[in-house]
Amino acid sequence: MIIPNEGVVTFDVPQNAVDVSNLFYEIQIPGARFLNSIVLGDSVRSVDPKWFDDRRLAIGTTVTAAYIAAAGSIELASVEGIRVGSVFSAQDTIFKATAINPDTHVVSVVVLSEDTNHGIGEEIIFIGNAREQGSTRQDSDINTPIERYNRTQIFDDSVVITGTQEAVDQYGNGVMNLNLENAVKKKLQRMYLLMGRAIWRNPRVSPDDNNSEPLLGGLNWFLGQFGQKTTGAFSHANISAFAYDLYQAGLVNPEIWINPNEADKFRQLDSAYIQVDAKVTFAGRPLPTLLYTTKGQEIPIKIDPQCPEGQHYLIDPSLCSLHPLSGRQFFVKRAQDDDDNKKARIIGEYTMKVFNSTFMGRYTPA
Repeated sequence: MIIPNEGVVTFDVPQNAVDVSNLFYEIQIPGARFLNSIVLGDSVRSVDPKWFDDRRLAIGTTVTAAYIAAAGSIELASVEGIRVGSVFSAQDTIFKATAINPDTHVVSVVVLSEDTNHGIGEEIIFIGNAREQGSTRQDSDINTPIERYNRTQIFDDSVVITGTQEAVDQYGNGVMNLNLENAVKKKLQRMYLLMGRAIWRNPRVSPDDNNSEPLLGGLNWFLGQFGQKTTGAFSHANISAFAYDLYQAGLVNPEIWINPNEADKFRQLDSAYIQVDAKVTFAGRPLPTLLYTTKGQEIPIKIDPQCPEGQHYLIDPSLCSLHPLSGRQFFVKRAQDDDDNKKARIIGEYTMKVFNSTFMGRYTPA
């Protein structure tokens, strides 16, 4: 169930309309599990609402030229996040930076312990920064926020009841008759399912005028544009390494989201690496619920039929939120009648914000 925003009330919707957003937010269906899991944010007041993402802060890098013990310097893939006095490690060797060349990525070092050779590609882990008493301020890497935006999308459907059905109990002034309410609930369930697909699969479409239909960008689009992406053979080692790269990038509370048809890949992993819950099934088969990585991470595995097949998403749903355009949360408004049939239109305009998509990732098994 989407957690509703208590600030949205009936009188926010257009005149002579009935607010049905609470009926929508109460829906929870197995066919849209990601939509079930995200929260409803505040109303937005623009059709292209903006927000700011954090930049990735480096917490490690790799060796790019073989290091020989007592060499006095080491060449790294990146020196972002390293300052004079920074302490970092390569396996058991602990270094302290004494000078940094930002052009060549060569760091002059003193060895604090266990000086040994290190090969190309070995992992460098940042440990901290050591400064003397009374030291002055030292420049560090800049973390300028990045502006992002999404578009609002109009979701609509219609309902028809007979004049006799309407005569049983008139609706208006915020009240619907029971027949109309039941018809609206059925359509809202379908709209919920379609929105559950849209927030995964939609490309962002932002037309310059009102003659084309805008689309909110879904999670797959955001990760394709801004997230970390990798392709490779599916293996415990590969997905563990990708998860750890994302952790270093800033994804602290990852979840793996997959289509049910991808579950077999995880089922086939060694039982020491995976937890399967017999109570959680799809098509009668138990589903994997937890991955244990080589780096000690325990990552929940979530299944959503709307998640695109052939992809494994490492995301944090708490960084995603649904937002109605102000005054455009789901409502029902009377349309022009047709003979003895009474017509009404269901309308809602929504977008999704995906915060810090740069920290999240999409793994494509080859």
